[in-house]
Amino acid sequence: MKTVIFNWKMNPSSLDEVNKIIAVIEAESVAVGRSELVILPPSIYINLLQQKQSNIFASLGVQDISDSENGAYTGQLSAEMVSNLGLEYALIGHSETRKYQHYTTQDIANKLTQALKYNLTPILCVGYEENPKANEINIDLIKQELSDIIIPNRELLAKNQILIAYEPIWAIGSGITPSLDSIETVSILIKKTFQDIIPAELESTANILYGGSVNRGNISELKTITSVSGFLIGGASLDTNQIPSLLS
Repeated sequence: MKTVIFNWKMNPSSLDEVNKIIAVIEAESVAVGRSELVILPPSIYINLLQQKQSNIFASLGVQDISDSENGAYTGQLSAEMVSNLGLEYALIGHSETRKYQHYTTQDIANKLTQALKYNLTPILCVGYEENPKANEINIDLIKQELSDIIIPNRELLAKNQILIAYEPIWAIGSGITPSLDSIETVSILIKKTFQDIIPAELESTANILYGGSVNRGNISELKTITSVSGFLIGGASLDTNQIPSLLS
């Protein structure tokens, strides 16, 4: 069973649109049973989705959390708040938050600390800018980024699950995806790097996701990559015509 994560970003713009999307997911409840669905909506829609949660067979999470436990941080959500609300997941380090909120690797490591402290399953995004025509993969950069984020959280990761989403930044919203071989190579590298950092006795597990222009036209092919456990999906998750294919 693949994990399918719908990241709605700053969409949709109305409750009417949210209800239309929910109706399609409800109609696909059998297909949802074949996928583990997680929805990351804008926070103002969380209450509505919680009311519908038993009908859509989905877990819920947030698109970002603060790197601080509490305090005077206008507009931010703490991991404790999210956990107390009954949500299960937190997206951390998405490339758009790094770009627009200028998050550093240290900020992201601190966010991971908060998520683990309050028993949220982190969805940690890693990736880099690259020319989509280039065949080389920046292995050293990926390994360094993972090490800087994971090592400070080694003990907190004991007996916890983490989802690590590989999102080549150039692929997001571009309609272009890397080759299947490239995605497989990077996902295996991420898994091995995690295992090298975390001692086996800590019993921590990492499942690798792929994110970047996933849609109904390519998801069946992407599902053939055995090293990938699921997908982080943006724009297509808001398209009621695409949702059935994403969940099947």
